[in-house]
Amino acid sequence: MFSESPRLRTLRDRPLVCSNKLLAALVVILAAASWGGSMANAAPAAPQGTLFQNNDRWTAVGDSITHGGTYYAWVYLYYATRFPDRKIDFFNAGNSGDDAHGTLQRYDWDIQPHKSTVASIMLGMNDVRREIYGDMPLTNQLRDQRTYILEGYRSYMTQLVKRLQADGTRVLLITPSIYDETARNPQSGVLTGVNGALGECATFMRKLAGETGCSVIDFHDSMGALNARIQAQDPAASLIKPDRIHPNPLGHFVMAYLFLKGQQAPAVVSSVSLDATGTRVLESENATVADLAVRNHEVTFTLSEKALPYPVDKEQEPALAWVPFNDELNREMLKISGLAPGEYQLSIDGDAVRRFKSDQLATGINLALEKNTPQARQAAGVLELVKAWCKQVQEVRMTATFEFWNLGDVPHPIALEAVRGRVQADMARLAEQLKDTPKELYQVDNYARYLKTKSCEAANIAMLGEIADKIRAAASPRPHAYKLIWVQP
Repeated sequence: MFSESPRLRTLRDRPLVCSNKLLAALVVILAAASWGGSMANAAPAAPQGTLFQNNDRWTAVGDSITHGGTYYAWVYLYYATRFPDRKIDFFNAGNSGDDAHGTLQRYDWDIQPHKSTVASIMLGMNDVRREIYGDMPLTNQLRDQRTYILEGYRSYMTQLVKRLQADGTRVLLITPSIYDETARNPQSGVLTGVNGALGECATFMRKLAGETGCSVIDFHDSMGALNARIQAQDPAASLIKPDRIHPNPLGHFVMAYLFLKGQQAPAVVSSVSLDATGTRVLESENATVADLAVRNHEVTFTLSEKALPYPVDKEQEPALAWVPFNDELNREMLKISGLAPGEYQLSIDGDAVRRFKSDQLATGINLALEKNTPQARQAAGVLELVKAWCKQVQEVRMTATFEFWNLGDVPHPIALEAVRGRVQADMARLAEQLKDTPKELYQVDNYARYLKTKSCEAANIAMLGEIADKIRAAASPRPHAYKLIWVQP
């Protein structure tokens, strides 16, 4: 995503070999800890995640999958619509190209200032050093290099968790998303073994969670199993983009589903059960029913819900065939028993929704599946605001990521005027170096974009807060007038 700065070249050029003495020590440590597939059974059980609470401040720590992804935004959308009375602040601390070691280096200026009450960590895709996998002979030296790299991941992840916990932050570990080695994809070669290395990272995360009292949410194994089922039907389909690394939009929706399930998020938007025969409210969960009346095959009432249905974006709808999102996380239920047999027209606030048969109403209907209710239209407005918020997050994160890779030796906070000359000189040098190459415009544009976004950094950050305020206001539920009219036997 960014040009290869001296800092990045240094990281890329780090030798992968280690001394025999150090390697022997690492192997002993690994053997003593039994770090591998058997560890999952031996490790202390890691607790599941708990729901974010009022006044929580969640920071999503990660690499490009968090930086440029959307799973965290769909989690935000769930909380905005399901718990509109909770004030929760969300921060993206993803950094393209980063690993656990780099995350520790930027902790003081890029993570700690958020004063998080809870932080999630998903790292591993860059930690495993994908370039040491693929179609190559597995020599003893290569095996040792892979062991050395994974031990470094273990050490840096442990340090990162301890830093967060020392700051009073609850830590939620997320096992890495998958590297897709199996999709039939002629656009990208396969680095065989990368996903297995990510699986070892996932195993270690579960162990670390059990030892440190962190919560843990599984992406790796769950996504791997789902991807296998998808490819059994279509070998070219995937949760991952053609680069085999970054989840596609459907993959990010699945990740949000897994995140929320890992937090044991409630399925119910609201649940109302009425008895038309006795004009009684039998159940009212997360909602209040008023003015219930039944006369001449007509049922009317006012419903005040405490939440909105989750607005599944059209781009995400194909993923509903893969995960039971609506059944498990999006139930806006209405049940009416005691109706005369026949078909009924449901209207809300005077607008026709759909016709339902009496036996459907007696069983219960999920209004979250209807796109033309007033609640669905209101939730769709929240969705658009969350999209705008996510786009603004990308703008803000671009600045931090550029500074990490290209201005790593400059103390923070960085003032634009202190680095403008250096950035302009580097941009000119790079333009000359890459002249007439395909990379020229893309690489040089990163520098120009930094100068632009840095000049309005404070305004961009302020805009995030303004959009968040709009989201909270837009997600506030309203009372609605329901009418059910018998239309035919």
